[in-house]
Amino acid sequence: MILEQDEWIIDGNFARTLPMRLAYCDTVFFLDFPTGVCLEGVERRIGIKHEDMPWVEHEFDEEFRRYIIGFPTRRRPQMIAALDEAAARRDVRIRTFTSREELTQTLADIPSGFETGDGKEHGWRVHHVASMRHTGRHYE
Repeated sequence: MILEQDEWIIDGNFARTLPMRLAYCDTVFFLDFPTGVCLEGVERRIGIKHEDMPWVEHEFDEEFRRYIIGFPTRRRPQMIAALDEAAARRDVRIRTFTSREELTQTLADIPSGFETGDGKEHGWRVHHVASMRHTGRHYE
């Protein structure tokens, strides 16, 4: 039901829902950070309460660590293929970020608006975003 709404943002790289999200979205932000950056990010969050998580991680789950380390060779190729197909088939806009600095700079530029390609500018705020959809109103 969320995907059929006019506007939405879904965060995460969940393989199970990626095909559905790509079928409905118009824009994807792909955070394609180096493995070390991803591992450091998780380690920094250990012991810190986050509003989007109903629990506090007290240690780095070893299965999750292995998932992150294996992501570039196991999961990333399928994700890239799915993003490329969505871009070609449905004209989904894919924006890839390869560093936190690049993402931070892009987010800092947001108040000036976001060119959608149809001549309309939209103000928006995002966190870690995998896919989003709009109908001419603001991303929130």
